[in-house]
Amino acid sequence: MDGWSFNTWNQSLKKDYPSLKISSFIKYFLHFLFIAPICAQSVTATKNANTGSQGWFNADNTLAIVLSSGDQTKTYKVKAFFSTNDPGDNTSLTWNNNTWIDLNSYMVGGICQPNSSSQCTWTITNAILQSANSNQKPADNTFVDFAVVRTDDDSPTSGEGTLIIVDNFDVSTKDALKFDLTDPTVSVSYPGGSSAGFNLQKITYSLSEAVIAGSWLRFDGDAPGVDTGNHDYNLAGSHLNAGSTTINTISFTSGGDLQEGGEYDIDFYLIDIAGNTNSVANVRYNNLFDETRGRIASVATTKADGTYKIGDVIDVTLTFSEKLNTTGTMRVTFDTNDGGTDQHVDITSFGTRVLTKTFNYTVSEGAYTSHLSPDALKIASIAMQSGALVDIGYNSVNDFALTGDNLQANHALKIDAVRPTITKIESDKANGTYGIGEQINVTVTFSESVTLSGGDIVITMETGDNDTAIPAISSHSGSTVSGVYTVVAGDASSDLTVKTVATTGSLKDAAGNAMTSFDIGTNLAAQSGK
Repeated sequence: MDGWSFNTWNQSLKKDYPSLKISSFIKYFLHFLFIAPICAQSVTATKNANTGSQGWFNADNTLAIVLSSGDQTKTYKVKAFFSTNDPGDNTSLTWNNNTWIDLNSYMVGGICQPNSSSQCTWTITNAILQSANSNQKPADNTFVDFAVVRTDDDSPTSGEGTLIIVDNFDVSTKDALKFDLTDPTVSVSYPGGSSAGFNLQKITYSLSEAVIAGSWLRFDGDAPGVDTGNHDYNLAGSHLNAGSTTINTISFTSGGDLQEGGEYDIDFYLIDIAGNTNSVANVRYNNLFDETRGRIASVATTKADGTYKIGDVIDVTLTFSEKLNTTGTMRVTFDTNDGGTDQHVDITSFGTRVLTKTFNYTVSEGAYTSHLSPDALKIASIAMQSGALVDIGYNSVNDFALTGDNLQANHALKIDAVRPTITKIESDKANGTYGIGEQINVTVTFSESVTLSGGDIVITMETGDNDTAIPAISSHSGSTVSGVYTVVAGDASSDLTVKTVATTGSLKDAAGNAMTSFDIGTNLAAQSGK
């Protein structure tokens, strides 16, 4: 431009554009020279991990924001905006320079001048975002968006090339990120507790949120000699849903079926839609897998062989095939009557599992074993009156027949709990009439042999107004006792009978049962004419 000068140029512009202010033009010209080239700038945003969780920002994520083709003479910063409103796919949060937050105050190197490659890089962490969000962790299911702005423009716009809204997080449809900073959690309700048993290849669990493929559960065997392997199941379909899920029966992806007698810990590995992961070990631990029902193996006692009477107490021990317990009532019935009502003992709740259960059987009146061969006590039956008899795996006993010895096999406990009685009274005298001084033999027959102790046997005859007693019998052992009745003046009877038989001591049978009833079965009158 030979002969060109700024004044000449200025005058020419005024002539051609009389309304144009030279200062405005210069500003436009400078904008053209120094700002317009920024339009070639671009920004990419890349998460450090779990990019497959598209559009989410999780607890482990960091975000690398890279400005390319930046102006090396300018400086740049990152701004962020938090919102509870979902902008939808392919839509960024609404830009407003006054409400978007400068992140440079919360991070080292927040103000960046492009390097020799015309690039700036910012690393955005959850800590930075929390600081920017009034020191509050962003709530799950809220949104954040980012922009790169040039620091020399107080009102940056995309039209000027001083503002670039970050788009295309993970994929082209995600122009804002959604927060999920909470790890998925799980609880288990079956098996019902740790250090307990279970009898089904089953699990019931509850997820705090839906999880995605790659999540799994594991039964970890820790019983040497039985099972030390891993039994893994990859969650899929409805088993990934939030809330309660029951899988019965589990078809393990690997490891095969659980083993009888195996002891297992239960672990989970969970991934939610945002890519948050949670390795949950020992949700349950030391759980014994037991599918076999318990049985009652045998019966025993510490009592010596012999005969037991009313009131005697016999300890009885049941031995089980494995440790069992009940919260109900178990009835043990003894064979103590031939065709009548057998005696029983009810064993109430014992909450602790035991291998043996000892209880006491108190012999009650009327029991006997003389009808048995051998003549010895045995258990007739065992049954539950309420509840169930269960093992550690909650298998209930359904067959109460003994698998081993009953009491008779190793013990000879004869039961005699029947009290002696008077069966009949007889005399060897012929029918007829007897006068004063004549003697009549009277014999009392007992139901069994009895022994007199501590007193006399007194037999009193029914002889009218004044009943006459046979002289007291002070010693006796046997099934019959006899005395002599001597007719005295005033005695009268049309058919002689015994009025009473009594004792001032005690009459006991061989087992020691005391005679308490002296009712007469068949009296003398049954012998016609006496």
